[in-house]
Amino acid sequence: MAELRRSEGRGGLKLFEVARESAERIVADLEQRGKLYHYKESAYLFLNEDKRLIPIHKDDVQLQLLLQKYGIAPSDSIAKSAIDALYLAALDRGTETEVHPFAYYNRDTNTLYLYNLGLKVYRITPQGYDAVDNGTDGVLFVSNPNWAPFELEEPADSGLLQKHVLAGMRCKRGGLSPEDCTLLFLTWFYTLFFPQLFPTKVIPALVGEHGSGKSMFARRIGQLLFGSGFNVTPLTKNSQDFDAAITNNPLVVIDNADTKCDWLEDRMAVAATGGTLRLRELYTTNKQVEYPIRANVMVTSRTPPFRREDIADRLLLLNVERLELFAPEASLTAEFHEKRNAIMTEVVGQLQEVLQALEFASGTTYTTRFRMADFADFALKIAHAQGWGERMESIFEAMREEQNTFAMDGEPLFELIEIWTTEKEHLNVGRWVATTELWSELCDVARRSRMAFPYRTPRALGGRITKLAEALRSRFDMRDQRGHGNIRKLSFAAAEAEPARAAEIA
Repeated sequence: MAELRRSEGRGGLKLFEVARESAERIVADLEQRGKLYHYKESAYLFLNEDKRLIPIHKDDVQLQLLLQKYGIAPSDSIAKSAIDALYLAALDRGTETEVHPFAYYNRDTNTLYLYNLGLKVYRITPQGYDAVDNGTDGVLFVSNPNWAPFELEEPADSGLLQKHVLAGMRCKRGGLSPEDCTLLFLTWFYTLFFPQLFPTKVIPALVGEHGSGKSMFARRIGQLLFGSGFNVTPLTKNSQDFDAAITNNPLVVIDNADTKCDWLEDRMAVAATGGTLRLRELYTTNKQVEYPIRANVMVTSRTPPFRREDIADRLLLLNVERLELFAPEASLTAEFHEKRNAIMTEVVGQLQEVLQALEFASGTTYTTRFRMADFADFALKIAHAQGWGERMESIFEAMREEQNTFAMDGEPLFELIEIWTTEKEHLNVGRWVATTELWSELCDVARRSRMAFPYRTPRALGGRITKLAEALRSRFDMRDQRGHGNIRKLSFAAAEAEPARAAEIA
């Protein structure tokens, strides 16, 4: 390569000829040393010698180091030509396949593939696990130099996950017991290893005052999975920071989300429902590029500004309390990282139990009133297979109450309807009333009760009722119909609970 570059100028090759020839030689050599892949608009190089899958992108450090071995620095003009040629070759003649950042679950074989973030993949079945090369069974993982590999050990002490990770979350006793909160969070933790089961993703929200250890606990989850380089992401005013995070990482923790941001609730809804983000490519004028949303999102907050009903339905609300005693985070972190391999070994043992539960529940699906059905079905399959299904059903009912209470906080409509249905010897219970009439009567209730009444018109009240319909139905038996002249009529009575149901899949 050096000889080719020395021929530039002085009657030899021109710069563009040197760049083209160099790029062709590099691509040819790398295709001998590995294999090219592509998925959507992303391209990758798989190296046979160490089984690494490297993104073909000018900012990727691994690719820069690889080109340096050919005598090409990132700042060299030739670098762009080489990367462009490699990228186009991958799109043109590379194999199309989906790549994974951390874990992959094969439904057909009930096999979980867990990347150790280095040179190994752990293939986990209900019976055990073995270490295999990246690319085994056609499952490819993309390497990330910012992540620290882990190694599984011989199983030793149990309870390490509880002691070094879960014990950092101190839940308040309320609608859910602290034990139920921990169980619910642990179930969510398992979902991180089964991304193929979750086109929709529930969002754990750690809500509590300063000193409750929210940030440290969330950071510890990420560091367990990805190493000491993982950190929480502060909330910024720029939605592009969030977009970049959820399209590039398997786990994103939005820390201290206490300030109202115009974009936050919409982006949280997007992260929960999955799909792709369509964004303008950097340094171009109008080219649109689709980026798949990879991330599971956690959020911590003291005063949550994301109380919209559709957001509340997608949250695992975990109310945490202030810690009584504090220890230096540096010493706790050092002990944690020393135990990381042993903790991950325990996690893999628990994942085998999850696979056993999924195998046991094959052909069964569960329906509940919990909106995030993918998560509920997963949790109930595990719980019923292990013999504590009724407890999980009650946990979901309690969580729905937590979600509705969260969405209703600061919303006067619920209290106004409560007063309206109980006054006048309950004559309004079950009574059909037009929106205009309801608006007038609630306005009168607010005036007599000296309460705020923010609904300026019957139309505004009707719109608010529509938005809060799910929360209203959890508190009242609310019925909605269109009468003569297409006039909307509503009635309210006490709500009744509905249990979870299991159904056989044909």
